[in-house]
Amino acid sequence: MPIKTKKRKTAVKKQKTSRRFRGIILFFVSFTVILFLFILYYSFSRTIILITPKTTQTEDTFNIIVAENTSEEINIEENVIEGLIIEKEVEDFLIVSDLGGPQEISGQAEGKVIIYNDWSQVQPLAATTRLLSEGGVLFRIKERIDVPAKSSVEAKVYADQEGAEGDIEPSKFTIPGLSSQMQGLVWAESKEAMSGGIRLANQITQETVLEHQNQLIDQMKQKLVLDLTSEVRAVNENYSISIDRIEYEVLEKKVEPPVGSEAELLTLSLKLKLIAVAFSEEDLQIVTKNKIEEDLDSGLSISLDNFALSYTFETFNLLEKTANFEVVVKGESLIKLSSPIFNRNNLTNKDRQQITAYFLDFDGIENVEVKFSPFWVFKSPALQDHIEIKFTASE
Repeated sequence: MPIKTKKRKTAVKKQKTSRRFRGIILFFVSFTVILFLFILYYSFSRTIILITPKTTQTEDTFNIIVAENTSEEINIEENVIEGLIIEKEVEDFLIVSDLGGPQEISGQAEGKVIIYNDWSQVQPLAATTRLLSEGGVLFRIKERIDVPAKSSVEAKVYADQEGAEGDIEPSKFTIPGLSSQMQGLVWAESKEAMSGGIRLANQITQETVLEHQNQLIDQMKQKLVLDLTSEVRAVNENYSISIDRIEYEVLEKKVEPPVGSEAELLTLSLKLKLIAVAFSEEDLQIVTKNKIEEDLDSGLSISLDNFALSYTFETFNLLEKTANFEVVVKGESLIKLSSPIFNRNNLTNKDRQQITAYFLDFDGIENVEVKFSPFWVFKSPALQDHIEIKFTASE
């Protein structure tokens, strides 16, 4: 009997030991599984954030200097680019037959009257003697005349004032310079209408001259561009020249016949000093892009897809061989991916709503889309390099 008891105790002890080992093994197995899942989570957990940036219209104005002798090809900081400053004196003329059609021209109406003298003596009338029509329009006699007694003479007259008022129909006239009694004895009458107060004629006007002067200057500029293109390319194959890079000074100007004349043809002659500037458009683009990005906030960049510039020739210095242009740049600015708002430290352990709300607080963001993987993940990983940010184009 004592032997059986000892065997029973030994069996119970082994059973307890076996249970303890199973518990330890189960613990380690569970720990291993959890550790594996933990490693799996951190190894494969990914978050992709798709950002649609908002475009903002941007406009900037600044000056650039084109210099013929620069120490560097492009001096971005000083807005200086290398180029050529060319000075030429040119002459040309233009014959204009289209003067805009006949125009109404004011003049002094003229005509003839018959002066009657019913008095018994000769009536002398000096040049410029006034004649007043029935309608109250004043005319004057051109030359002195003596009207014989009981007779009449013909006289040339003209309106006292220019304009259509003098173009009157046949009328009777009194002579205001005579006494009221004599006005009944000496008087005048026209048989035909007066004319010349308003007439149609081609006239050289200042507006016509200026219009064709600008036309001639443009022709002279275009010819200069053609003449200089090969010369400019020989210096630098990237240089170009255009009509909007040419300034001018009028040295001589002849208008024949002069302004105010009536004519069928106009001859306009010009002698100009033309100052042409040649440079590389690529150099201008480089300086412009750097300048506008310099003026933008550090977190923004200019979009080259919608980028336009225009420039105006302002001043030049022939002694220093420089020219100054005003540049106007219009484009769209976008937030940069290198902006501090995309620091991934701010995005770890965040759910979709938190990430979306974070980005939409910034003006430069139009839309946000957040993608987690694997499918059971609902928060961004704690590791920054498992978070990827991409830009997408707006629709």
